[in-house]
Amino acid sequence: MSGCPFHQTSTPQQVSSVPERAVRAKRVSLPRLGWNLVSARFHFIHTLQRLFKATGSDTLSVWLPRTNLYISADPKLCREILVDRPEEYPKTGWEHRVLSPAMEDGLIILDGEEWKTRRHASASCFGAKSIAQLAGILSEVSARRVSGWDHAEGRSIELNHEFRCVINESMMRFFLDGSSLDETLPGGSDEFSHAFSRVEKGLETRVFDVLFLKERLRTLVSPSNGFHRSLHTVTNFIEERVFDSSKSAGDQSALKNLMDRIPSRRSVSREIRNMSGAGATTAHLLSWIGHLLASHPEKQERLRTEVLGLQLTEQGPELSEIEKLPYLSAVINEGLRLFPPAPYLIRKHVSGRKGERPSFFMFSVWAIHRDPKVWRDADQFAPERWLDDSEIPEQSFIPFGVGPRVCIGKRFALTEARIILSTLLRRFRLELIPNGRIPLPVFTVLTRPDRGVRVGLVPILREALLPAPQWPLQEKAL
Repeated sequence: MSGCPFHQTSTPQQVSSVPERAVRAKRVSLPRLGWNLVSARFHFIHTLQRLFKATGSDTLSVWLPRTNLYISADPKLCREILVDRPEEYPKTGWEHRVLSPAMEDGLIILDGEEWKTRRHASASCFGAKSIAQLAGILSEVSARRVSGWDHAEGRSIELNHEFRCVINESMMRFFLDGSSLDETLPGGSDEFSHAFSRVEKGLETRVFDVLFLKERLRTLVSPSNGFHRSLHTVTNFIEERVFDSSKSAGDQSALKNLMDRIPSRRSVSREIRNMSGAGATTAHLLSWIGHLLASHPEKQERLRTEVLGLQLTEQGPELSEIEKLPYLSAVINEGLRLFPPAPYLIRKHVSGRKGERPSFFMFSVWAIHRDPKVWRDADQFAPERWLDDSEIPEQSFIPFGVGPRVCIGKRFALTEARIILSTLLRRFRLELIPNGRIPLPVFTVLTRPDRGVRVGLVPILREALLPAPQWPLQEKAL
């Protein structure tokens, strides 16, 4: 496959059985697609929404020189391909092309039998006992981090970085037998999180730099450029601890479970790096939710009232109790609907017939989640919609994907979101900063804010706080 994910250099082939719903797709010429893209200032998601509306169809067909491309916001077609016929529609290889520098030998980009074996091995980290262990770590780490916000300059914080720090510190402790970034790495979770952020942005450049010209030029000019240096920081921290702990990992630990099921220590390190990198999706989600709550103070107060009703233990609220909070779940689901972690799902289908063209399917999760024919007030932040099950079109809500490749860390991510958000709201009220810039979504590898999401902090009553941590607090770069 060449640089473009929808273009193949091999002999063109034709799909043997395109689903009937795809056959009825509206044909859109390449010039029309290009013109709409220019009109939308190269905002691809907005381009698709315009074309879906203009054509009156939720599936578009674009003829490319060697490929049939289908772009769809049809949840039924999506489920037919990803749920009913997943073996016929594997990943395109695009993920491997773009993500391989940081996600090599990982569950996200593996396919076929290798993927099945690795998924089975990784599943050991996501059982009920493991999630309970993660919850305890998250409660401790988030309480410690949030306590440091009392000294935030100007009483404001950059949400995305703060959430990354909590998640990265928690993930390292969980996957590496208690190894703490803040206690062992120069710069602590702040530096580690900045490094992971640079890695994410480096991967984004590969989406559009199909020949990797920018990457090659940067490497030629500076062999240890920001991307590679940052990836080295992340990789080294994990590898050193995996190899050092290979004989002493705890019997019930995530690390021991992985080492028992994945024969290569290097592969174990790569899988931990990949799963930790996926924590960026939760950091982005919480950043969006934080901004939404700051923009809707009445909804924030309703959520805070619910959170303050939790019974506390020395370790903080029990996970089982947090999971029962209906409005907290509603707020998180609404955040996932409005800002799905992965903006697209892409699959291919190639028949074995000589001379026939392959087909590629791109599903816009963003458009599915904001379809006004399905969702009332589709672009509005309305958590209340999730309190009435009859209003929820389940097949049109796929923030973690769907089918056999649904995100294995779904409950992991929801646990992170619930605990971090509830910890934050017990201590502070979030407010918009006067004349602050509204964050805009960037759609490449993930749906992330185009810049840091900074909000104001207002402390709330001290009797409502979680127990103050007893360990020394480090100075944080806010």
